[in-house]
Amino acid sequence: MNELHRGISKAFYYYLVLTQKKKNWIDEEVDEKMVLYTVKYDALKREYGVTEKIGETITESRTEHLDVVQQRVTKLDQIGVASANLLKQGKRYYVKVKCQMKPTSVPFHLDDLLFFVPLLEIDTPWAYSPSLPGF
Repeated sequence: MNELHRGISKAFYYYLVLTQKKKNWIDEEVDEKMVLYTVKYDALKREYGVTEKIGETITESRTEHLDVVQQRVTKLDQIGVASANLLKQGKRYYVKVKCQMKPTSVPFHLDDLLFFVPLLEIDTPWAYSPSLPGF
């Protein structure tokens, strides 16, 4: 939060991978999707800008409330990972999800001065959904 309020925008990358379970073999990745949230704080207006990118679709919003931003960038809801024609009847699937948080930009005056200081990056382990049936 300190970096965000100092003008360093943050990017939250969510990687979703639909995987088919294989018996006695390595599970097969069927399809994948990336969701990108970019958060930037405007100190003059005292508001947060949030950009959501899913595929080619980009949605932007602004709010003064940090809790609204946190709720938006930490919850994925109704994200289509793959089209139904990729699923096979009688097969089992699961979704793997992983998040990475990275700084997207550093104010120009800090870029040269803090080149030796690593900015906070977070990489979560994979999380797995319960087994899902094919169609």
